[in-house]
Formats: sequence, C-alpha cells, structure tokens
Amino acid sequence: MADVLEKFERVGIAAKIVVLLILMAAVGGAFYALAYQKLEKEAASLQRNITQINSRMAELRVQTEAIDGVRRELVDLCELYDLFLERLPLDRDVESLLRRVTSQAGITGVRLRETLVLPPVTGRQFNTQPLTVALLGSYDQVTEFFYLLSREPRIINVSNVSMTAERGGGRGARGGAVVGPTVLNVTARLSTYYASSSDNQGAEACRN
Repeated sequence: MADVLEKFERVGIAAKIVVLLILMAAVGGAFYALAYQKLEKEAASLQRNITQINSRMAELRVQTEAIDGVRRELVDLCELYDLFLERLPLDRDVESLLRRVTSQAGITGVRLRETLVLPPVTGRQFNTQPLTVALLGSYDQVTEFFYLLSREPRIINVSNVSMTAERGGGRGARGGAVVGPTVLNVTARLSTYYASSSDNQGAEACRN
C-alpha cells in the first residue's frame, strides 16, 4: 500500500487533472438534464480550475530546473486551459453568443422575433451574461433549438421559458376556414457565464 501511495505522489499535477477531466467527461452526457444550480456549480468549478492552472503556469515561467519536464507540463496545461476557456471564456463575447443563437435558429427553422441583451451580472467566482429571446416555431423546432443550445461548447442555461400555442391557418379556395399546424410563441431567458479577466495572468506562457 505504501508503494502505491508513493507512486501516486510522484504523478504530476497535469496527469491528476487529466484523470479528473476523464471522470467529468463520463457524466457529461447527462449534464444538461441537471437543474440550473448544477450549471452554476460547473461554472464555479471551471473558474477554480482556470485560476489554479493560471497560478501553476505563472510558477512554471520562473522555474529554471528540469526545463524539459517543465515544458512538457506547460504544453499539457495550455491544452487544458483552452478546453476550460471554451466552457467559460474570459469575456462576455456577446457577438459570438448572438451568432450561435441565430445559427441554431436557422438550423432548426424557428423564427427569432427578438433578442435582447441584458446587463451583465458580476459574481464573486464568475460573471453572468443574460439575454432574452422571443421566437416562433413548431414544438419539434423549438425543442430542437433548445437542445442544440445545450450542446454548445460554451455553457448556456435556459430559464423562465413561457409558451403559448397558436393555430396557423387562413381561408381556403371557397372561402372556408383552413386550420394549420400549431405554432408555439416562446419567450425565454438565456444565461451564459464568463471568467474574471484577472485570472488571465498565466496565459502568456501559452503564447510564447
């Protein structure tokens, strides 16, 4: 047992983080079925990981011993850092977010009637960028739209969903009423998260 513990202690921090990521990926398929609070917990966890990796990268830049080992570890950390920033970027990047929402609307066929960007909310561990959307579409189109948003690399939380059903239709050739398919009139709040820019202190190591 003592030998096993000794070997484990010799494992580098990058390998330990990789093991952690593998465990996180194992439950990734069920992530978006969790409640709103679970998404915020992931954002907080990502924020802590980004902070830890930045701190370690800053330390690596001033180390002068075991240069080859340091460089290998730095490469691994930079790859992990990029993966974390896909989920929790360092700034609001509202333009990119709106492009993704518009793209998913076009793919699913829903009609975006309105998008309203709300003021960001600054938190202690991470920041929140909310916006509201209003759209029209069939049940299948609307559910697929929200599903595709849940599959985005960046965390997008959907809340405050309100739906009303409307019957499409018009007049037939002889003036009779023609009932069309049901159309959903939907409004929802989308929230995404971004890290504090002050946590970017170690990122210069990845650019050199």
